[in-house]
Parts: sequence; C-alpha cells; structure tokens
Amino acid sequence: DEEEPVKKEAETLLAPKKSKAST
Repeated sequence: DEEEPVKKEAETLLAPKKSKAST
C-alpha cells in the first residue's frame, strides 16, 4: 500500500499546522 505512507507524510505535514491552530 503506497497510499498509506503518503497519507502519513501528508498528516505529518499538516500536523504542525493543526497543532498551531489547536494551541
């Protein structure tokens, strides 16, 4: 499943943005 790692990478890139918004 190549889509899984891609999704994980996308989440990792969006994680910092979501974290900042959550804070």
